[in-house]
Amino acid sequence: MARRRLLWLAIILIVLALYFPVNRLAHSGVQLSLPIDKLIPLYPPAVVPYLLGDILFIVFPIWAALRVKPGELKPTQFPY
Repeated sequence: MARRRLLWLAIILIVLALYFPVNRLAHSGVQLSLPIDKLIPLYPPAVVPYLLGDILFIVFPIWAALRVKPGELKPTQFPY
């Protein structure tokens, strides 16, 4: 079981390590924006929660791979 957990941790780390460089390289693609976007000013303190989101994007999968018990993160069937 520990081997499987380490394998998932390695996969998560590889995906996370590739995400940001690939995201930067793919910037030449379509940029989604509306004309109203130019009317919304940049509010510098709003950058802090955005960066915290990036940190959580990295930390939570690693935490889940290391700490969650097997079987706890199974997909569920929604009743609707």
